[in-house]
Amino acid sequence: MVIICFNVYTKIDKSIRKSGEKILSLRKKLQSIDDVESIEDIGREFFKNEKYEKAILSFKRILELEPNNFKIINNLAGAYLLLGHHSKAIELWEKVLKLEPNFYPTLTSLGTAYANKNNHQQALKLWKKALEINPKGIDVIHNIAGAYAELGEFKKAIKFYLMEIEFEPLNFEALAKLGALLLIFKEYDKAIELFTDALKIKPQSIEVWASLSSAFEKIGELERAKQCISKIVELDPTYRNGWIYLGQYYLSRNEYETALEHFQKIIDIFPRDREIKTIIKKIKKEIKK
Repeated sequence: MVIICFNVYTKIDKSIRKSGEKILSLRKKLQSIDDVESIEDIGREFFKNEKYEKAILSFKRILELEPNNFKIINNLAGAYLLLGHHSKAIELWEKVLKLEPNFYPTLTSLGTAYANKNNHQQALKLWKKALEINPKGIDVIHNIAGAYAELGEFKKAIKFYLMEIEFEPLNFEALAKLGALLLIFKEYDKAIELFTDALKIKPQSIEVWASLSSAFEKIGELERAKQCISKIVELDPTYRNGWIYLGQYYLSRNEYETALEHFQKIIDIFPRDREIKTIIKKIKKEIKK
């Protein structure tokens, strides 16, 4: 059957490319096929190759034959979403859940669609139901944690990030986000541990290096905070705030020459930076004293 379906797809697609036929022609060709499995394979192939309009035609043809095929409606919604038709995708996914209330792929996808429209409460409702079906759904757990964080319910977000890390101890994003939340609750030592673990996985993350620097600064470990910022400007020499931090660090120690070098780095990158030029003038006056 797979070979037959592939041949059908190849015949249609080559015909369209060769003769320059439009979508209308594809619709006519699909009307000549009554085998659902064959059309589904055609649609999946179009979808895989990011030909979403053609995939939509294929899925719609199946629904003419099987109007309540909830799996195809789910796929149709996904194709519409990828074409930017969010409202249509949501409408179709809602229809799927009327037909099959516990269909996991739709619960997760529809939840994401609502979250993207900032309707986090509705997203949470769907994701929690999905989690009842699959308690180890890492993506769903991560999404729930993120939704709670967006809603400012940080303790609930922490709970789900901890759950995610329990299933995947080397999950970089969960480690980083949990660390950031712990900073809010002034649990600096735990945050430092999480950021350190995250950087073992992804040592190029400027955001996590900055968070780690902040945590060290909060506990008075200024030298270690500086080392984190030094790593950031090593990774990204255009990181203005990093050079400012380092410059201020050396100013606080009255190491004016070294401070000047760091502020000058900013001028090398941003020659018209008036704020930094003013700081440099003040430093030069201190050096001359």
